[in-house]
Amino acid sequence: MGPRFLFAIHTCAFLAGRGAERSTSEQGAASVQANVTTIRSILADLARAGLVEGVRGRGGGVWLARRPESVRLSDIFDAVSLDAPIIGEPSYRPAPACGVGQNVQAHLERISDAVADGIRARLAKITLSSLLSEP
Repeated sequence: MGPRFLFAIHTCAFLAGRGAERSTSEQGAASVQANVTTIRSILADLARAGLVEGVRGRGGGVWLARRPESVRLSDIFDAVSLDAPIIGEPSYRPAPACGVGQNVQAHLERISDAVADGIRARLAKITLSSLLSEP
């Protein structure tokens, strides 16, 4: 999980906190403290996933398309991660001729998959509305 996912969560929470009021990408970028181009890209991904809606141009803006209690963090991850692995690609590559290394690699891949499944399951249980309350 990288900054793009974290920025997307913050952006959705920011929009949820504003209710039906439209927000500009500049306002979202100021809240997240990120580049406005990055936030616009994230908003485009969120819109394609049906999580936000918007109107372009003067007087336009974006808003959350669903109620915060119906948006799960897994929805946001799926919208902005573009098939990126949850915990990253393993950088460990044993020598092809090393049988021990190949066995270790196979075990590490299964462990990585299990960890990713656990993270995804946890993200699916957390709603955007839960992030709007005090921790």
